[in-house]
Amino acid sequence: MSLEVIHRPSATGATGAPLLFVHGSYHGAWCWEEHFLPYFAERGHDCHAVSLRGHGGSSGRDRLHDLTLDDYVADVVEAMSQIDGTPVLVGHSMGGAVAQLVARDHPEAVAGLALLNSVPPAGLGPESLRLIFRHFRDLRALRAFNKGAGAFPTRLFYSDALPEAERAAVAARVQPESDKVNYAVNKRVLAAPSAPPVPLLVLGSTADRVVSARSVQATAKAYGTEPVLLDGVGHLSMLDPRWRAVADRTHAFLKAMAPAQEAPK
Repeated sequence: MSLEVIHRPSATGATGAPLLFVHGSYHGAWCWEEHFLPYFAERGHDCHAVSLRGHGGSSGRDRLHDLTLDDYVADVVEAMSQIDGTPVLVGHSMGGAVAQLVARDHPEAVAGLALLNSVPPAGLGPESLRLIFRHFRDLRALRAFNKGAGAFPTRLFYSDALPEAERAAVAARVQPESDKVNYAVNKRVLAAPSAPPVPLLVLGSTADRVVSARSVQATAKAYGTEPVLLDGVGHLSMLDPRWRAVADRTHAFLKAMAPAQEAPK
């Protein structure tokens, strides 16, 4: 198995915890490159972004629909083994579910957990009716795209404020997702935890069409913490026009988690 791991070294010397970014469904490590990797590298973090197998530049595309969440967990563990120090995992959407499973099974190997627009522990099943009633056409288009037919439904994932040219450029890079993984994230992902295994940030948006504010609140409640809910940010938050608000709140979490290790702004 060959994994693509994009590395952006700290621009100031590694004075903060190393970060490992885990993308969500249909995307790859590339989604973190434009904004998040340089933003956090400039603030003293050694930054890494993994393409889960079957995604981006990683191998496994030929058997994509046989891949499982356990495979993705193994990929993150492998990527962590290549990093000097104990990383904070930053997981987006389905990648947030993977990051939660890694932190549950390997808490000693994870310094912290930032869940951005993440699949909740109970899965996305409770979202199903809302998505069917409000976004039926987009869901139908997404199912067709996953079978290799039609265009990716950008309206479901991206903010209305994202310029059309940028939306098209991002959509040109997306790919189908594993059928098994899509099924798995609609079921319970992990047993309801009583407390976070590591320092935890749960962040979402009131404008997210995929993972609603209610699901973000459910994730926070499961871990006994308070969610951070931003306004006007679409599901693909790291490429949203308001991506900096997401990055700033994540950076504030990192500073509060380990202030002695943080680089000055």
